[in-house]
Amino acid sequence: METFSSIAELSKLKDQIRVPGKTLGLVSTGGALHAGHRRLIETARTEVDTLVVCIFVNPKEFSLHEKYERYPRHKQADLEICKELGVDWVYCPETEELFPNEYSTFIGEDQVTFDLCGQSRAHYFPGVLTVIAKYLNLFRPDLIFFGQKDAQKVAGIRRMIRDLHFETRIEVYPTVREDSGLAVDARNEWFSPQQAIDAAGIYEALAAGKSMVENGIRNPDRISAEVIHILSRRRRIRIIYVAIVHRDTMAPVREVIPGETLIATAVWVDEVRMIDNVTL
Repeated sequence: METFSSIAELSKLKDQIRVPGKTLGLVSTGGALHAGHRRLIETARTEVDTLVVCIFVNPKEFSLHEKYERYPRHKQADLEICKELGVDWVYCPETEELFPNEYSTFIGEDQVTFDLCGQSRAHYFPGVLTVIAKYLNLFRPDLIFFGQKDAQKVAGIRRMIRDLHFETRIEVYPTVREDSGLAVDARNEWFSPQQAIDAAGIYEALAAGKSMVENGIRNPDRISAEVIHILSRRRRIRIIYVAIVHRDTMAPVREVIPGETLIATAVWVDEVRMIDNVTL
């Protein structure tokens, strides 16, 4: 495994990374690698000849009040995990190079990222799409891998890839969860034991909605009402949204179509913002 941090280094290594006749895969992470990242990297490793992992806490995904400096960073442990899992290349870009002080170009997407998290975190998706576009331009991977927990981000990136004609395919893998059902996330380490118990209520609520569909209920209002009811019983949870949407367009649906519809939520658990979703 080799690690590099500059575009100049990448320029010298491109012929070694992008080899004709070999498939190239890319996993984009914010570091603080957890069980979800491990599963994603392990799966990606089986599907491509060469695997690149990007480790970068993107400042453009954070607003002024979102504690960018506090976000977990465990670079040495991350590199050890990548080496253990057979990653070929790890790119740890410098913020000053990807986003220098005079940087002013961002990618916007006006449909699938407009609502939901696009309303409560208007800055987020331009930051995400821009850094992913940079990776796609720099590496030209055949495949890029994501977890299902980031459903709206994945939908936005898929739309960007289509609209901007990137020759990359997205692979999406199931959300990895703790024993309690809580989706693994780098910020879970911030939770006290009691906060973690309340945070597990997110999946409890989503699972109840999924169970309703499995029992034949197709009315989105009934399902979302039940999810809201269960979330509201947790003292530390404050709901940002609960939505039942099409998995590709993120648009609200009038009737649940099994396999094509998500129930998605964003909540505050005290001061920590969490997202999750399940396919209905």
